[in-house]
Amino acid sequence: MTRSHVLGQRQPMLDIARFLGMICVFYAYIAEQFMILGDSSARLTYQGLSSFVLSFFIILAGYVAPPTIMELSPKVFGARIVRLRLFPYAVLSLILLVLSVLFTGAYGQSSIQGYMYGIFATVCGRPVFNVPIWFLALLVATECFHYCVGRLLTTTTRLLVVMIVFYCEGYWFNAAIQFIFQTYHWNVNFWFLSVVPMMYSFYLFGILLRQKGYLDKYMSPRNIGIAMGACFLGLVLLAGWNAEPWQLLPGVMFLAGGTSNIIVVALSALLGSAFLFLGAKLWETCPWAEWMGRHALILLGCNGLFYHYIYPPLAKWSIESLGTSWWTTAIVCLLATVLSFAVTIPVSYGLTRVFSKHVPSYVMPPVS
Repeated sequence: MTRSHVLGQRQPMLDIARFLGMICVFYAYIAEQFMILGDSSARLTYQGLSSFVLSFFIILAGYVAPPTIMELSPKVFGARIVRLRLFPYAVLSLILLVLSVLFTGAYGQSSIQGYMYGIFATVCGRPVFNVPIWFLALLVATECFHYCVGRLLTTTTRLLVVMIVFYCEGYWFNAAIQFIFQTYHWNVNFWFLSVVPMMYSFYLFGILLRQKGYLDKYMSPRNIGIAMGACFLGLVLLAGWNAEPWQLLPGVMFLAGGTSNIIVVALSALLGSAFLFLGAKLWETCPWAEWMGRHALILLGCNGLFYHYIYPPLAKWSIESLGTSWWTTAIVCLLATVLSFAVTIPVSYGLTRVFSKHVPSYVMPPVS
């Protein structure tokens, strides 16, 4: 265990890794819109990114989770979840709900019944007004699950066994039953509980990384570059295999429990996560990237604005005006990602100043 872990200090490398992960999130969401409209070049990109982005953030959440979390009383733990998770979830949902009253965006509501359904779904952990923050809902369920189960994982052997068992159980469970876009009326996927077993295995993997100190080990820039090249090649080779079975989207769709081959899913998640962690180690220190990583929660919330209002018409315009060649799609997606971050910076600064007393310091710290 490193000194930074003992003292609870921030690790710049983790903030940079978080920022790199958010770049992938923004790019994946804009690529998704191109893919929905039939752009085949965006399809492979989306398949590659969707195969590891969520898993990476769950692994990272496990890595930074306080080892003493199980020592908290249920009341204190519940208050922590409300302050650090549910409060941002509610605020980011409310902002987009109010905005949807003024401007109807993609996937928006347009009637009283629609808004009632949207509010009910949001309370149940399905944030239809701000879809990208569904990660927060999943994280709430995962952390609550860990609070109940994690106290039993007192040895590395137990942790490894539980990690493997829950991964396999979660995979087969979601492969057998489709929970999100189901046709049977009796099922409500409350706070993505159906996805928790598989995601908990990645959460435990993050805890294992912290316990063993793997991310703290020194690697020369040359070896990091070689390892990143190997990870990238592996992701490219596996991308075409990552397609969920429900044919909702041609890629891994963890939101709906849609995954591909049991080995390919795990391998893609680990390769992609390793690529981002290695990239952060290679970058070492960069104040502005660290700042962006510290504000990842606001970045995720603001991405809902782009996801609902900007990306769909942008993708449609690009395909109609510029065509679907791979290089035009790549340039538009890249520019949209850069501009999205540029717009988000002042928003992040403002919201951090307002909510600095209510949100987690390791995600959105007070601005000095």
